[in-house]
Amino acid sequence: PAILVFGNIGKGDLRIRVANTAGFDSEYRKTVLSAYVCGQLVEGKNILFCCRESAGPTASLDFDEMTARVIADFEISRVNVEIEGGPKTVIFTPRAASALFDVLKLGVNGRNVEKATSPVRDKMGEKILSEKVTVLEDGLLENGLGSAPFDDEGTVLERKTVVDGGVLKSFAVDLRTALKLNLPPTGNGFRLLPYNGLQSYERPPSPQSTNWLLLPGERSYDEILAD
Repeated sequence: PAILVFGNIGKGDLRIRVANTAGFDSEYRKTVLSAYVCGQLVEGKNILFCCRESAGPTASLDFDEMTARVIADFEISRVNVEIEGGPKTVIFTPRAASALFDVLKLGVNGRNVEKATSPVRDKMGEKILSEKVTVLEDGLLENGLGSAPFDDEGTVLERKTVVDGGVLKSFAVDLRTALKLNLPPTGNGFRLLPYNGLQSYERPPSPQSTNWLLLPGERSYDEILAD
């Protein structure tokens, strides 16, 4: 069967200037490159969708490489396998693991903590994940998609620990939620549009995560897969 293929390439040049009544007035420029290649395969009652993307100030725009990865994903995932129910050992690829941590980002978001809708709102300093998990947020990461010298409220960004050995260490707050929760500002106040994630003066600042880093363990992905 034929695979329906589509893709896109884009470039954005941003100039961000922030000024406030406290006397802060500064600006920075940022270029963001983005590209993706996706495919859809329909076989009988199965619909399989695979996609590879790249985004950031120095993102790779190699469509041949992304296409090759999409084809490899199709070759691996198009086979249906019958399995029995019950507990299973599962290995998450780095891309799948990053999607899982989107849930944790919602949990540490200051707005959700303030509204008492976060399941970890009362877990600061407590173990919430495996001791093997350490997560950092680095707003100054070189060539990071979410990197900036300061957020949209003028708070300087920094590298901070979100989870250390499974223990919750910090929330992501803007100035308003920091005041509500009696916490220091963390540089997470950004004006992001909900439909494309771009910064815009049309939106008020709200807590947003920047660049998350999951520290590696002692074994590589290939070694784990080999077991």
